[in-house]
Amino acid sequence: MEDVTEKELAPFFDGMRDQIRVSREASRSLVTHKLASFFHGLEYYLQVSREARQSLASAVAESFTVFDYVKTDENLLSRIIGDLLDPKGKHGQGTTFLDAFLKQLEKVGCKLLPNWQAHLGEATVVNEAVTSFLPSAARRIDIRIELPHGFGIGIENKPWAGEQADQLADYSKDLEQRYKGGFILVFLCRRGRKPESISDADRSALEQSGKVATLDYTGEFLEWLSECRMRAEADKVRHFIKDFTKYVRANLSGTEPEEEKDNVQ
Repeated sequence: MEDVTEKELAPFFDGMRDQIRVSREASRSLVTHKLASFFHGLEYYLQVSREARQSLASAVAESFTVFDYVKTDENLLSRIIGDLLDPKGKHGQGTTFLDAFLKQLEKVGCKLLPNWQAHLGEATVVNEAVTSFLPSAARRIDIRIELPHGFGIGIENKPWAGEQADQLADYSKDLEQRYKGGFILVFLCRRGRKPESISDADRSALEQSGKVATLDYTGEFLEWLSECRMRAEADKVRHFIKDFTKYVRANLSGTEPEEEKDNVQ
């Protein structure tokens, strides 16, 4: 077999290079064409989606909410929750929301009086309730519910800030003395957070007695809001609870510790 010289092979490789170049250009052109067609079609559907959203917004204003215009700090959240729980609140739904909340507490193992539903309309709700049964009355429980028959519920709301030293332990002592043992202490917080201002032993003892509960904003709390919205008879109230629910989902869905502390001593 004769040896093939480099000069004789050159036309072959030149032809191969031309074919490869043409093939690459054709492939590149095909991909470019397909991408252009894809994005052209995508832009059409995006435009249809934008027009549909705009048309829907004109009719229902889904994105419009009062929570975009107010400073939603811990105190305001506590006020909203306290007002919803108050049988005499401006929501006009009587004991509906308080009843749903107490049933939620029973679901997580808290023990209420056997006849707790009797005279529920006589319950009182106080925000920033002074711990007057402690030697120093400098602390304030975010929400205190006083049920008929001398039973009390204290709610410590902690969406962002940390706890002060012995804060929950002191609240437990105040409720114990105020209601002679007939009480529940609720720690309302973000998911994954545990009370730190009460010893594990004291918390365990309260849990065994059904006197303490940790409620997660995006768990048990949202379940309560969902029940409230379903049971509310007034459209205005249902819309407000829907907006509140969306706010909680968007802003309180996880644990984000902050260095900022309450002004509680």
